[in-house]
Amino acid sequence: MKKLALLALAALLTACFSQKVLDAPIISMTLSDPPRGGKTVSNVTGKYCIGDPPSAKKGNEIGLVDEATLDAQKKHKVDYLTNAIFIKEGGMFQATCMTVTAKGLKGKGGGKKKKKKR
Repeated sequence: MKKLALLALAALLTACFSQKVLDAPIISMTLSDPPRGGKTVSNVTGKYCIGDPPSAKKGNEIGLVDEATLDAQKKHKVDYLTNAIFIKEGGMFQATCMTVTAKGLKGKGGGKKKKKKR
């Protein structure tokens, strides 16, 4: 009986969990100002997992949400994500992946390009 309880506990601790962590009405990693109009495109998704090559230059660090956002923007060629839902996936105590599902928006002269840090 003890072995069964320990096996169940071990399975629980190593199981994959997913949990919603953030709802964002609008988000962009490439533009700083909100759009003025634009065209909504179909649903977009992005994902970033620990161990994937980072988007940031060496020495700069950005978070899992930022990486997932940038992945969706690049993959679907959109300027903004609207009604974005971010879900962390992974172990019980640490997220190993972040996924985002949203509507893509191609800005219409909306925002200024973010300046790159030197």
